[in-house]
Amino acid sequence: MKRIFLLLLLVSTTLNLKAQDSIIKKKWSFGIELFPNRIIENGYPVLENSKFSLNGFFKIYYKLNNEISISTGIGYCNIGERKSFAYSDYRESNSSSFIEWSKANNNYWNTINTFSSHHNIQIPFQFRKTYKSGFFFNSGISGIINFSNEILLVGRSNRFKQDENIYRVFNFSLQLGVGYEFFRNNNNLNLYIQPTIEKYGLPIEKFETRKTAPLSYGLVIGTRF
Repeated sequence: MKRIFLLLLLVSTTLNLKAQDSIIKKKWSFGIELFPNRIIENGYPVLENSKFSLNGFFKIYYKLNNEISISTGIGYCNIGERKSFAYSDYRESNSSSFIEWSKANNNYWNTINTFSSHHNIQIPFQFRKTYKSGFFFNSGISGIINFSNEILLVGRSNRFKQDENIYRVFNFSLQLGVGYEFFRNNNNLNLYIQPTIEKYGLPIEKFETRKTAPLSYGLVIGTRF
């Protein structure tokens, strides 16, 4: 009888440990996201155009219940803008006015397109509520650490590093998105898309007159497993 009791206790303990292990595995999951987006710094509305960027993240999720989960992780994000400047090679002289010079030089306007890139490490902290239909709401805040800055002058084919001292090392951003899980495999693998907007908390430059923080909009493509 004692042996039977010990055997039942051993089986019960084993099953209980397996159940707890299963619960733990279901509560924790991982994810990978790509975020192709367009970003605007909003500092020079006349000259500025949106710039394409591609961000990527590795995430860890913790499931609070069947609908709500929280996540954190680490990734790369690129902030920047694209601008166009028109300039002339005209130099005023005694023998030629600007009008006379322009008549003799039909293509006196030159254009320089500048592409600036600010490379950052991004650490997100996010909240997600998922509905049975597969739609979900996602919001969060991210810490941003800048580690490199460069600018490309397309008109002159020059690329050079920018002065690191004029840019903030630390920043933050707020994200808001509504997504849809278009593929589910017994909750073991999810594929989803998520239209997202992201607003940065501070201007990227410390001392410039540009006081508007960057804004990005794009489509998150992700997997959770």
